[in-house]
Amino acid sequence: MKREFTKGLVFLSGLVVLYWGISFFFIHNWNYPMHEDYTGMRIKGFEGMDLNPDIIFLGSSHVVSSVMPMKIYADRQIITYNLGTFNQNLPITNFFIEETFARGFSPKIIVLDAGVLFSNEGFETAYRYVTDNIGISANKNALINSYLSTISTDDSDCLPLEERIMEKLSWYFPLYRYHDRWSSLNKDAFFDKGSNYYFMQGGQVISQMKSAWPDLEVVDNVAELEKANQQYTKEISYGDNFLENYKINEEEWYVSDISEPNLEWLKKIRTRCFENNCELLLIKVPVRATPGEYNSSWTKLRYKRVKEISDELSIPYVDLVYDENLKIDWEHDTSDHGWHLNYLGAEKVTEFLEEYLCANYKLASCVANEYEEKLITYNELIDIADIELSYNFSEYIRRIKESKHSLVVLFSCADDISQIPNDYINVIKELGLQTDFSKIGYADAFVAIWDSGVVKYEGISNKRISYSTQFGDKKIDITSAGYLDGNYSLIEVNGRNCSMNRQGLDIVVLDKESGIVVDRSVVDFRNEKKEVIHELGDNLFEYQEYLLKRK
Repeated sequence: MKREFTKGLVFLSGLVVLYWGISFFFIHNWNYPMHEDYTGMRIKGFEGMDLNPDIIFLGSSHVVSSVMPMKIYADRQIITYNLGTFNQNLPITNFFIEETFARGFSPKIIVLDAGVLFSNEGFETAYRYVTDNIGISANKNALINSYLSTISTDDSDCLPLEERIMEKLSWYFPLYRYHDRWSSLNKDAFFDKGSNYYFMQGGQVISQMKSAWPDLEVVDNVAELEKANQQYTKEISYGDNFLENYKINEEEWYVSDISEPNLEWLKKIRTRCFENNCELLLIKVPVRATPGEYNSSWTKLRYKRVKEISDELSIPYVDLVYDENLKIDWEHDTSDHGWHLNYLGAEKVTEFLEEYLCANYKLASCVANEYEEKLITYNELIDIADIELSYNFSEYIRRIKESKHSLVVLFSCADDISQIPNDYINVIKELGLQTDFSKIGYADAFVAIWDSGVVKYEGISNKRISYSTQFGDKKIDITSAGYLDGNYSLIEVNGRNCSMNRQGLDIVVLDKESGIVVDRSVVDFRNEKKEVIHELGDNLFEYQEYLLKRK
C-alpha cells in the first residue's frame, strides 16, 4: 500500500512539473521578445540579482523609458534597478517593495514616480505583467487578492462557482488562462524570459522620435477646463491641420485628486520604507500631453496635490516638470508625442537624478563585475541608439564615423540634393568622399558606399546609376535615379529595399558583425530644417535582440 502511495505521489508530482513546463510556453506574448518592454525578462533579471541595489526606481512606463540604471552605473558606479512596469499602480508598487525586502535587499532609497498616486484602475494586464513572471509567494498571493478584490463588485460575482474558482486558479496556473494560445505559439514562446544575457537592468532604450505639440500653459489650461467639465477645442498641426475636440463625459476622465485607498497605500509604503531604514523619494518624470488626449498627463493640478500630500507625510518630492528645468526638447526628446521620453530625454532625466541623489543622500560607488560586464553590451546598444537619434546631419555623420561598430553606410539620391549646404559638404568629405557636390545638378543621380572608414564606391551622373556588391552574406544592390529617370532611390539588402525613397539623400547603415540594418534615414536639403529623418521601425529592437543572443 505504501509503495502504491509513493508511486501515485511521484506520478502526481510529475504531472505538476509537466503542467508548469507547458504553462511557461502559453503565457501571453507581452513577456516575449516581440514586446519591447521585455516585462518578463526585466522582472526575472531582478529576481536573479545577487548584488544589493542601492536605489530602486518604481512607477509606470514613464519610469521604464526615463531612468537608465546602466547609465547611472557608468557615470557613478552606483548599483540601481528600474522596476517600473506598464500601468503600474500602488498595489503593484507595494508588491515590488515587499519582494525587495523579503529577498533580504536593503536599498538606501526607493524612488517612486508620483504618477502612480493617480492610478485608480486595476487593469488586469498590469497585474499579469507581474504575476505571470514571479514565483509563488505570500506577496504574490496578496497582490492577486488585491486585484480580485477590486473586481468583486462587478459581474464576476454572478459567475458560477466553478468559473470563479478557475479564474482564481488562472493567476497561479497560467495554463488555465492561456490554453487557447495554440494557434499563436511561435519560436518566441520558447525563449527564456530570464535571459542570462539581459543587460539593461530595467531601463528601456527607445530610439523613436515623435514630437509633442502643446506647451505647458496649454496643458494646464485644458486641465482646468476639464476640471470644470467644459469642452475644449484646439487646432493642432502634425503636418496636416485638423481639429482635435476634447469633450468631457459625465464620468471624470482626468483624475486630479488622490483617492483615499491610494493615500493609504502611500502611507503603508512610507512605513515599510521607514521600518527597513530606507528613504522614500517621490519624483515626477517629464510628460507633455493634454489631459484630453492622455489621462496620465501631468498638470499643475496634480503637482499641487502631490506637493500637499508630500509635505503632510514628510516625504521628499522633486518634480521634474514644475520644480526643475531639464531643458527637455519636446520636438526631439519624446518617442510618442510627449507621452514617453526617448533615450535623448532619458539621458537628461537620468543625469539629473544621479546628480540629485548623490548630492542629497549618502551613496558610495562600487565597482561590480556583473555590472561591468553588462555595461560593455549596454554601450554597444547605446552606440547604435545615438546614431538612430541624431537629427543634426553633422552630428549624425560624426557618430557614424566614430562608432566602435563595423558599419557600412549606403548612400543613394532621390530627386534632388543640389541644394546641399557647404558645411554639410565638408562633413561628407570627412568620410573621404571625393564627389564635388557643389557642381551636382538638380536632376543628377548619386550613389556611394562607405565601409568602416574606406570609400568603396561613389558615382555621380545625369543618368540612372546602379551598383552591386557583397558584404559577407549580404548582397547589396543600389540604384539612384534622378529627375529624368524616375526620381527614386533603391537600396536593397538581400533583396529587401531599405531605402526610405524620399526626396533627398537616402541613407542605410548596416552593422557588418550582426548583419542587421541598424538605421534607415533621409535628409532633404530643400527642407528648411535640413534634419535627418529616421525610419520609425524596429531597427534598434532587432539589434537589441542580437545582443540578447536571441537572433
